[in-house]
Amino acid sequence: MCVKNTPKNVVLKNYYWNLTPNKVDIEKDILGRTLTTPFVLVRASTDTFNQGSNGYMEGGREFLHVFVRSNLALTLEDAPTTKILFAPSFDGKSLPDNLTFDTYTQGSNGLESKSFPIKWNAEKQYYEISDKENKLSFVVAHSDQYFGILYKNNDGVSNYDFKYISGQDSSTKDYVYMYSDRPLYKAGDTVYFKGLLRQFNFDGYKGSQVKTGKLKVFDENQTLLTEMDVKIDKNSNFSGQFILPKDMSLGHYHFVFMYNAMNQDTGFESIPVYVYNNGEFDVLAYKKPTFKVNIVTDKTDVSIGDTAQITANAEYYFGGRLVNADYNYSVLTQSYFFDAKDYRDYQFGKGSNHFDCVYWGSCAYGDNLITTATGRLDNTGEAKITYEYPKVNNEDNTVGEQIYNYSLEITDPDTSKTVSNTTSQILHTTDAYVGVKVPYWNLQKDGVKVDGVVLDYNAKGIANREVKLELWKREWKEVKKQGVDGTFYNESSVEEKKESEKMVSSDNKGEFSELFTTLFGGEYEVRAMYTGVNKQTFTSSSILYISGENISYWNDGNNSVTDLIADKAMMKVGETAAFTLRSPVSSGKMLVTIEKDDGVLDSFVRDITSSTPRIEIPIKESYVPNFYVKVFLIGQDPGAKLPIYKRALAVMKVTTDPKKFSVTITPEKKQYLPGNKVKLTVTVKDNEGKPVSGANGSISLVDESLLALAENPLKNPFAFFYDMKRYL
Repeated sequence: MCVKNTPKNVVLKNYYWNLTPNKVDIEKDILGRTLTTPFVLVRASTDTFNQGSNGYMEGGREFLHVFVRSNLALTLEDAPTTKILFAPSFDGKSLPDNLTFDTYTQGSNGLESKSFPIKWNAEKQYYEISDKENKLSFVVAHSDQYFGILYKNNDGVSNYDFKYISGQDSSTKDYVYMYSDRPLYKAGDTVYFKGLLRQFNFDGYKGSQVKTGKLKVFDENQTLLTEMDVKIDKNSNFSGQFILPKDMSLGHYHFVFMYNAMNQDTGFESIPVYVYNNGEFDVLAYKKPTFKVNIVTDKTDVSIGDTAQITANAEYYFGGRLVNADYNYSVLTQSYFFDAKDYRDYQFGKGSNHFDCVYWGSCAYGDNLITTATGRLDNTGEAKITYEYPKVNNEDNTVGEQIYNYSLEITDPDTSKTVSNTTSQILHTTDAYVGVKVPYWNLQKDGVKVDGVVLDYNAKGIANREVKLELWKREWKEVKKQGVDGTFYNESSVEEKKESEKMVSSDNKGEFSELFTTLFGGEYEVRAMYTGVNKQTFTSSSILYISGENISYWNDGNNSVTDLIADKAMMKVGETAAFTLRSPVSSGKMLVTIEKDDGVLDSFVRDITSSTPRIEIPIKESYVPNFYVKVFLIGQDPGAKLPIYKRALAVMKVTTDPKKFSVTITPEKKQYLPGNKVKLTVTVKDNEGKPVSGANGSISLVDESLLALAENPLKNPFAFFYDMKRYL
């Protein structure tokens, strides 16, 4: 209800404010006095008020807006597992623990009053809301000193309000790893399949409670081919077989697995639950090729300036070679990401592409077709191809760190089908790699310890290699520029200046360590450069922060997002992850939540006492395979007119190697005759090399000539379950 109406005519500088905004001081230009009420409704028009206007009028402009006079920065972290209300004062100095709350739900006629239990958690320093049905819509918090509101529709925080990191949808809880005995079939063949059914929760993957399900097979047009009921065994797996119709359509097919679950709303009727899976196969009319293509390179690894020697032939399965046959030949490149193995916590190269590919499976390969050519096998059935690699690295476009894929294909004269094979060489920048490991946060008085290693292509240390280390100071420069709309925007750039350099040599393990002292506090970059025998240089760099006496001023940007930077990108269970928050204020409060999927694992509130507050989080088993750290901060530095509110988000990979098994299959003999019995020895070991008893698996025996027509995808359920990046 409006208790007082104050009309006022205001002269506008800009009539068409959709192009350039007008600025009006409510207290000075309209009321002529200081506000004493928490709510002020302002309605303005450049013409006669239009009751049905939405702010855009043909003859003018008008708007209606409610302003709230508040001194609380209410933030709601709304997760299914918990609802946290962070309620600091605007200046970030206080966390009032005696607030009274008026709460409302969204009804058909607007907001309706409804009480929700809200309790102060003295240990955590925030309020906890009980709202299992997720009905809360509007909160008014007040006391003798404080007042604030929160409207979930407008003030709620979405994950997309952060610098969002994508991955596997958190709503997906059920997974089934589906595979068939081979990737390619003919109409009339029998398909053997197996499924590994698991459910993901905060404790990791568990066997599903589902006892029965339905498996369906669809073509690429979503036409049903067949369906069948399956029973889930005690290991939460299922298997079976079906015969492909002889008159079926050819093409690509995929599996769909589903089960019926109780409707949580009614508690009675069942609803179908479709389970995420990756199972697929092809059905084609084909003849098995009579020969296979063999193609090899003279060596696996080369560096800039080398020459590739490729040898190829076509060999009949019954013996002998195909001679004087025409072939097509192509070269395709992809980006290569060096796997440092035991040194995976070191930085190799620049940026995060190396880590994202090796440990997230997010590889920006950048396929690029380099050349195609034709040729003919000689009278011995062989082809020899030479390829010259670039001689130097282009500074603007790195030619090293590429996988060169050499493909050769020959048409089978008996089946008219193309038979092909591919081999590859890795083009390295030079003959070794240098990696560095530097803590992101460092005290200036302690200096900067730079650990490094020089590795060969197999990630083994190389002794007595010279490495050049450089320390660069990075200064962020920021100015405000007025845009064409009249609004001032932040523009920032970084200036770099080399402060010092040193030469180091690797020890007998390939490792080195060096201590730098810095002239200033703030942001720095360490660069490690190794130059090989081909006179090409591989560079790795790492950004770090030096905490000195001066306050660091970060790039503020034009939004409410800042950065949370981890000292290391991957951790093990039992270790402690450390993060540095780039805070635009040196005094305030922050709420930190550790989250996975759609729930909060842990949370706490901390004081902000510097522009680089440190956050340390012990890694728990429940954090596997990755977790997120969210930060909500607010504060106001002395002399500042307004408080600053920021959010930050970081993701941390937790290594899952302890969950990895190795499987080896050894036949009793290397050659058998038709009708012979084949005896195989299957050995399963855990990550420590210890035998694993009771392992559940499957074995497929497939004609090699069939796999020449369709590449056989490697079965890797570990990557399916554990190498995915789950998001919030």
